[in-house]
Amino acid sequence: MSTFANDLAATPIGTYLRIWGNFQGANNLQCLQGNLVSVDVASGVAVLESTTYSNKLYNVPIDQISSIEGGHTGSGASGPVQTPDKVYNPFTREWEDKKYY
Repeated sequence: MSTFANDLAATPIGTYLRIWGNFQGANNLQCLQGNLVSVDVASGVAVLESTTYSNKLYNVPIDQISSIEGGHTGSGASGPVQTPDKVYNPFTREWEDKKYY
C-alpha cells in the first residue's frame, strides 16, 4: 500500500498537482495547487510553486494530505468556466456567439 509520501517522492519535479487536505487547522478541505518543487520525506513537507502567483510557494504538510490529483495542465478548471452566450440569427438561420457592444 502506497503512502502520500511515497507517491510524492515518485512524482517528477515540475509536475502540476492539486493536493487536498485540512491544512493549517482548517475545518474544511483546502486545495493547494502548483508545480512540485521538492519533497522532503524526512521533514514531512512537499513544496508546490503556484502557477498563478509569481514566486509563491506552498509548504504542504504531508501528514495532513487527504488526496492528490495529477494530470491537470494548469490552475483552475480543466476547461473554460464560461462559454459564450448563443443567439439565433434568423437571417443566417444559425446560432452565433452573442456580441456585446
